[in-house]
Amino acid sequence: MAKIEVSLTKSYFRKYPFLPDAIRYISELGLTLEDLSYDTLGKEVISRAKEIINAVINSSPMPYPHEDPDIEVLSYLVTLIVLKIIDDRQLIEKFATTFSKRCREYMETEQKDFLLYLATVFKWKISLGSENIYILYFVDYLENIPEFKGSWKLVNRKLSQGWIELDRIELIRLIESGLKKYFSKQISDISVSEFQLPDPVYALVEEISRLWSTKLAEYDGIRAKYLKKDEKFYPPCISSLIESLKQGKNLTHSARFALASFLLNIGMNVDEVIEVFKFSPDFREDLARYQIEHIAGLRGSKTKYVTYKCDNMRSLGLCYWDCKGITHPLQYYYKAVRGKMPHVEKRV
Repeated sequence: MAKIEVSLTKSYFRKYPFLPDAIRYISELGLTLEDLSYDTLGKEVISRAKEIINAVINSSPMPYPHEDPDIEVLSYLVTLIVLKIIDDRQLIEKFATTFSKRCREYMETEQKDFLLYLATVFKWKISLGSENIYILYFVDYLENIPEFKGSWKLVNRKLSQGWIELDRIELIRLIESGLKKYFSKQISDISVSEFQLPDPVYALVEEISRLWSTKLAEYDGIRAKYLKKDEKFYPPCISSLIESLKQGKNLTHSARFALASFLLNIGMNVDEVIEVFKFSPDFREDLARYQIEHIAGLRGSKTKYVTYKCDNMRSLGLCYWDCKGITHPLQYYYKAVRGKMPHVEKRV
């Protein structure tokens, strides 16, 4: 496949500070963490990194890119270092999800060549087809599809000799998914010794650690209040979704529907379900409320939805268990509540 080349100006570094070219450019400046800790530039970089991580922790809108590309790239790198030192999987997942969504907003206005270039950053095999169609190798496609349902299922795609056709919107969504993995890997690959960090960076790490610990305690309180009382009666598929939320993973749309509809149907109200979802990496209360009220039958057709049957949960990749005599998650719950706990085996 032909090499894809684009002419990158520093304006791209503002929007996409993770680009190899952006990081290469900064490394050529020869700046060290010590340099960035005490002069005016360094203070601004650390302040900017703090602003980014605070937005992630508080589920606030991600700040717009700094007008100075150098500060934006440097603050991104400091952010990665801070996250590496704290080394909390949930916080890293939340950052990766939030930052990839910010990038998606900018991708929607980019030219074709730049989208192709972004895909090659992940080493995807991709090319431009006719008109606005992109051609992606099926392995790269399967590793990055956001969920295994509907039009994303391989059976519903046009596949020719291992290549899949995508439109622009689909490619952007796949790149967003790829970015989440890319950010997490960038953090994982960092090798840093805390003892080599200057005091201002130490101070930022300590401040962020305290803030994040407070948020985690808040989440545990919510979970104890709304879930733990009956959680032992939940089917394993639902418990697994809750555990994913606890770990900071971003649930697919079908997973969110399954969990929300289950909780609503066992007696939780809309506000209680919203609290459960509050620590999703991309949580927005206005959007979550709208969706949960719709599932609860308070909007639209006024129909209260029931969660998927077991067969549907399996086909969506949400269930990996065999529960003897059970065909629906709610059936499992009501049997368990009555003291008739179903026999469960994990599928190989």
